[in-house]
Amino acid sequence: MKNILGRLSPSSIMNCTLKKQTAEKKIVFFRNDDVGLYSKEPVAKELINLTNLFIELEIPICHAVVPKEVNMETVQWLKEVKSNHPDLISIGQHGYSHINHGKGEFGGRNYQYQKSDIETGMHLMQEYLKSDFSYWFAVPWVRYDRCTKEICDKLRFKVFSGGVSPVWYARLFNSVGRSLNLNVMGFKVVSYHSTNSFAQNGFSMTEISVAVDIVEDYKLKQIKSLDRILKRFCQCQKHFSVIGFMLHHWVFDAEEKLEIVRNLLYHLKTCENVSFSLIDKFEPHG
Repeated sequence: MKNILGRLSPSSIMNCTLKKQTAEKKIVFFRNDDVGLYSKEPVAKELINLTNLFIELEIPICHAVVPKEVNMETVQWLKEVKSNHPDLISIGQHGYSHINHGKGEFGGRNYQYQKSDIETGMHLMQEYLKSDFSYWFAVPWVRYDRCTKEICDKLRFKVFSGGVSPVWYARLFNSVGRSLNLNVMGFKVVSYHSTNSFAQNGFSMTEISVAVDIVEDYKLKQIKSLDRILKRFCQCQKHFSVIGFMLHHWVFDAEEKLEIVRNLLYHLKTCENVSFSLIDKFEPHG
C-alpha cells in the first residue's frame, strides 16, 4: 500500500486522507458499460479480467448490457458469475442497440421510437437473464430527454443511471432545475442524482448516476492517471453522498490499465468513510 500511495501527489494523499477522517459516509458503486460490444471472442477477455479483479477484492460491479448486441455465451457467463457471487454482481440494461442517432441513442428522438427500443431491449433482457436482470437502465452516451425517463419509469425500471458532475456550475444548474421541478432547462437535462426529488418530479424510480469516468480517451483507449481519478473522487466527496465510477471493460486491454483500477480499489478500501454497493441496492435521500 505504501508503494501505491507513493505514486500519488502530496495534495491527493492529503485531501483523501482528510476525507477518510472527517467526511460523512459515502457510498461508491462501479458501472461497467457496453457489455456485448466490441468483442471477437465468445466472452470478452477484458470483461472477464475486470470482473475477476472486483471479485478478488470483494467489491461489487454493475454490468450494463446492450440487449441487441450481446451474445448467448456472454449471457450464460453473466448468469454463472451472478449465481456464484450474487452480492457482487448486478446486471442492467444499456440502451437497446447502442446506435448513435445524433444525440446519443435516445436524446431528441420521437417518443414512440424510444419506447420501442427500450421496451424491446427490456424484453430481451427478461428473456435472456430471467431473475438475474435487476431492472436498472444505463443510458448510452449520457444523452437523453424527459421521454427517456418517462418510458423507463412506465416500464417499471427501479433505477435510471446517467451522468452527474460535481463542478459548481453543474451543481447550480441541477439545484435550480430541481427547485423548479423541471426535467429540462433550455436544452440540458436536469440531474436528480440520489435524491427523493426525482420521485417528487413524478417518477417512481430513482436516479443513480456516475460522476467519475476512469477513461481519458476512448478512441486511443487511454486511462486517466490514478492521481487524476482520485482528485475527481475527492471533488465528488464534497458534494455527493453516492459516487459512481464509470468503466468500459473493452478499454482495459493491457495489464497496466487493470493495475490502475486495482490501485484505485485498494485506495478506496482504505477510506474509512467509503462503503461499496450495487446500483440497485441503496435508497435515495434528501
